[in-house]
Amino acid sequence: ELVQYIGRLTDRGLLPIKEMIRNFGLQIAKKELRVHWANHFIQRHAKEALGAIATRMDRVRHQADLGIKYEQFFQLLLEKIKEYDIEPRHTYNMDEKGFLIGVIRRSKRIFIKAM
Repeated sequence: ELVQYIGRLTDRGLLPIKEMIRNFGLQIAKKELRVHWANHFIQRHAKEALGAIATRMDRVRHQADLGIKYEQFFQLLLEKIKEYDIEPRHTYNMDEKGFLIGVIRRSKRIFIKAM
């Protein structure tokens, strides 16, 4: 169930961090989990899930900082808002890496390999 949920998040471009995986596990299990539960979950599902390090904006992203790219992004964003019927009250501010505003350290993101 959790692997499938991570897959749906991956489809939407929302890559959870280990802390989020742990919180999802808590909701499903409805009991306290061990400290390293998320690490063990990722290891158990290594064939399906893969972690990646999300760092600050790299040189390639910086070079992609063109007006046409912004136009394409917002066009895609509008299409996804319509596709998933997202109401304005359910939209939030994000930076170029997703929900990382105020986070300056590197973080490991979890996603499904097949995506």
